[in-house]
This record gives sequence, structure tokens and C-alpha cells, in this order.
Amino acid sequence: MHGRGVQTKGRLGGQISILIIMERKLSKQKIALNYFIKHQKELCKRFFGKELLLSGRKIIDAFDSLGEAVETGEQKFGAGNYSVYKCLPDDSAYSINIPYSLRLDNA
Repeated sequence: MHGRGVQTKGRLGGQISILIIMERKLSKQKIALNYFIKHQKELCKRFFGKELLLSGRKIIDAFDSLGEAVETGEQKFGAGNYSVYKCLPDDSAYSINIPYSLRLDNA
């Protein structure tokens, strides 16, 4: 996590205390995910089955294919600076299930 520390000095019970407050910056991808989850129900009414291109809290466009959404995201924002979610009403829009049989151990 990136952040900036702020120090404040004061007296508590005769002792000097130092309070450090961390300001946490969320990545654009995390902001986009939080926005998508919060508004998922209403977005699905409007864009069901489409690939949504987001930058932060802003919906850039809706596409019929993942390829189109990624290509537009790369052109407008560059690699890693946008998010794409399949507009579905459940957590399959932003998660993946890995079968137990695909575990990466040597058992």
C-alpha cells in the first residue's frame, strides 16, 4: 500500500505520544472493483452480458467482446490503468473458481 505518514505530537497522561496517521491510496483497479460491486445490480439491468470498461469510478463504455474492451482500454489508458468486468449479477463477474484437482502442490 502506498501512503503518506503524518505525525502529530501531543500529551496524554503526562506522556508525549506520537500519532501516525496513514493515508492510504487505493489503486484505480480497486476503486473500479468497489464501484462495480456497489452498483452491480443497476449496471446489470442496463448492460447485462456486456464487457464494461472502467477507469476508477467511471464507466468508459460497454462492449460485446472482451477483446474490444481490452483493446480500447490499452489505447485510452495504457496497460494496467483500467479494468474490465463482464456484467453479470453474481460474483462470477469478478472472481474465478479453481477446481481442487488443479492444486499446485506435489501431493
